[in-house]
Amino acid sequence: MQWQQRNSSRCAVALVAAGLSLGVGWVAAGNNPGGAGDSGADSTQPANTPATDPPAVPLAAADLPKEEKPADRLDKLQKQSKALEDLILGLEKRIEREAPDTGDVIDLAALQAELLSLDKQILSAEQVVRTRRDALDATIKNKAAVVQGPLDKNLVARVIEDHPMVVDAKQQVRKVEELIATLQKTYAKDHPIIKATEKELEAANTGVKTKRESLRKGTEELLRERAEREAERQVEYAKSDLQHITERVTELQAERKKLVERIALQKQRDSKRQQLQEELRVLRQLQLELFRQKTVLELGIEVIPVPPPNAPNPQVEAQLKELRREVEVLRAEIEKLKKK
Repeated sequence: MQWQQRNSSRCAVALVAAGLSLGVGWVAAGNNPGGAGDSGADSTQPANTPATDPPAVPLAAADLPKEEKPADRLDKLQKQSKALEDLILGLEKRIEREAPDTGDVIDLAALQAELLSLDKQILSAEQVVRTRRDALDATIKNKAAVVQGPLDKNLVARVIEDHPMVVDAKQQVRKVEELIATLQKTYAKDHPIIKATEKELEAANTGVKTKRESLRKGTEELLRERAEREAERQVEYAKSDLQHITERVTELQAERKKLVERIALQKQRDSKRQQLQEELRVLRQLQLELFRQKTVLELGIEVIPVPPPNAPNPQVEAQLKELRREVEVLRAEIEKLKKK
């Protein structure tokens, strides 16, 4: 629908411009039957007379009747003016409908700067994503090492030594050792009481070793399970961290997409409005030219005797040249509109 409206506007502009071209030629030729349109001017020229440059033919004058009345010409111009007014009104309504001036000032430079800032944030976030992904891979490898690798012997020993059963057994050993030291002050080393107490100390030390060995397997299982839970917790934390920054990148990309669409839409609106305003400007130029021609006809300025070809009027020639230049400018504007 928009394409049809645009083509209809351009065709109407072309028709009006063609009418203007005819009007320019008519004004240049005037209404004088004895002017350049008189065939008798060339029949009397001697054959051996040096050829002179023919007078400048007005643009599209051959298409006009030689004896067109000013009233008829004025009627045509009025019809063309009415058609041009309808075109201008339709184009103004189209501008209001398709490219209205809402009054909102949108700074494209500011939007471009915002887009650049977003791009920098996205690049930085993507770098963080790569770092967090490497960290996740490292935690997964660490978890596998914890599951399959050996436990820290020193850690196992410390945990066993801190167990209540071992602590109690070691306290019993210290008590026996203190008892032996006290008895040795009273009895000789080979006294039966001393020997019995030494056997009790040996049994206490053996009890400590037995308790350590009985606790080793359970302690190792407990430590391995604890290490696996910690490794799993680190993996889950790394996954959550990676997911969070990945979602942030997605949000930034979505925001960037909306901003790009906003910039593109604003550029499209500006371009469309500029194009329609240019078409409106050309139509108003044509309207001004029609008004000028009607004024010339109504004042009778167009009835200017055209001098013979052998004696051209410099003033008329200057007017013709200026009119041709204006029509050519208008035609060039119409050609530009056709190419859009």
